[in-house]
Amino acid sequence: MTGARLSYLIDGKLIDQPLKGEDVTIGRSPQMRLSVPESVPGISRHHATVQKRGLSWWLVDNNSRNGAFINQTRVTEAELHHTDVIHLGPFEIQFLSPEPVKATWTASMMGSLAEPNVEFADRDPSQVNVTIDLASFRAAKAKALDPSAPLPLFATSKPTKVSTAPEPQLGSRLADQAWAIQLFSEVGRALQVSTDLDEMFETLLTLLFSQVPAERAFVGLIDPETGEVLPRMTRLAEGLLGQSFQLSRTILRNAIDSKQALLVEDTMEDSRFQEALSIRQTSICSAICVPLYRDGHVDGVLYIDTREKEAPLTSHHLEIATALALFTAVAVEQFRLREKAIAEQRLRQSLARYSSPAVVDRILQAGDAGQMIADKEVVTVLFSDLKGFTTMSEKLTPASVVEVLNAIFTRLTDAVFRQQGTLDKFMGDGMLAFFGAPLRLPDHPLRAVRAAWEMLASVDEFNRANPDAESVGIRIGINTGDVIVGDIGSMTRKDYTVIGDTVNVASRLESSVAGTNQIAIGPQTYEAVRHEFTCEPLEPIRLKGKTELVQPYRVVADNRG
Repeated sequence: MTGARLSYLIDGKLIDQPLKGEDVTIGRSPQMRLSVPESVPGISRHHATVQKRGLSWWLVDNNSRNGAFINQTRVTEAELHHTDVIHLGPFEIQFLSPEPVKATWTASMMGSLAEPNVEFADRDPSQVNVTIDLASFRAAKAKALDPSAPLPLFATSKPTKVSTAPEPQLGSRLADQAWAIQLFSEVGRALQVSTDLDEMFETLLTLLFSQVPAERAFVGLIDPETGEVLPRMTRLAEGLLGQSFQLSRTILRNAIDSKQALLVEDTMEDSRFQEALSIRQTSICSAICVPLYRDGHVDGVLYIDTREKEAPLTSHHLEIATALALFTAVAVEQFRLREKAIAEQRLRQSLARYSSPAVVDRILQAGDAGQMIADKEVVTVLFSDLKGFTTMSEKLTPASVVEVLNAIFTRLTDAVFRQQGTLDKFMGDGMLAFFGAPLRLPDHPLRAVRAAWEMLASVDEFNRANPDAESVGIRIGINTGDVIVGDIGSMTRKDYTVIGDTVNVASRLESSVAGTNQIAIGPQTYEAVRHEFTCEPLEPIRLKGKTELVQPYRVVADNRG
């Protein structure tokens, strides 16, 4: 399997640099593992480092002058995810990674990584000796940890078949309680420091093997779409590495569907297992299967077994595995909520580049983020261009030019956002926006013209606030129709944008029809706004690239007063 790598262009050549576990420092210095040519501006000598942390890769800014960015967001340090785009000045790097790595351990090779070789078979062991109802077990956990309660730690365990082990005396029960409190404390600390699910599962299996005489362990997560158990991580005792890990799909399903932890003893006595060659060869003596259960829902399953008849798995080990599995189930839910929050934050940051915070909230609440995928939609497109700004900029320093342009664009963007429009891009001293995507708005033509009317007023306010500067004007072209809208671009860079003839006509209306401080609109936009805005027809014109005449209109008054 191809590992994580960095993909970037240098001198027109696409380079894929594998990440082999060592840190990769990026900068202009020739000593860097990724040395950027001196001709690329804005790069420090030791600009940033791509750093391995556990099973993840992180980008760390080395106090560079111009900063490090992931997907247009400046970061001091942040975890990298598949297809993330890193920007160091104008230099662009894409981080590519494989699917999450699964891990296999041996007693002598703790931490060595490999994909679990797991096979499932439809064989149902009949020797289920003890079960624990997980809902009752979890409900009783707080009471069980109370040292003043003269009850066994797992008093709510309800075996369907009575274990042959003698009932523990009160003294041993209290000792069990002290042991459990210590173990739970270790679990809590371990889960707090785990940075991802694989690290957390590694911690779980390490703690489990320290408490039970298991030789094989398996953690699987349930695919929410198919309901299938997907192998996530295995651990094998020394001497078993490389062997196929065969599990009974039926016992997994029984544990999951019943929401019960199961202890299976004497598996070799089950005639249905005699047909399984791998099970005969490994001579499994006993097994435990525990669902990862939380609040009535099962996210996965924990399975362990052993060949040792002298040290079989018992009901006590079942209780240990059940307690750890319940903690793990909570951690899985927390990790998933964290991942969901991170994904939403990334989407929010992406959407915030184009839309107002109120629109972003509505998109996320309605679950309309899927509309970022390129598709055909009817929208209203707005082009604007500043007039007189070039003359003004000739008399200003570069810093002053940027300051003035930012001040004007802030006013124009606010007008677009107030009408729930989407900012596409700035083009020099021009701007492209559209209305009706990704948030569908039935009155998008009207909103576009209202925004344009506000933009005229905003530029006038700017001129009155700066009487000593050269006067700035604005031309606006608006057109409504079919477009392709969505994330469009290359493998390494995509932007949420619109393309199509409707866009071209809007651009021509701005550049060829609208005068300074005028709004020119197309015929479909006119039909949608003519009752709220007074418009006057202009001479039909043949726009560049069009074979038919286009009837434009000029917006002259807002009928709302």
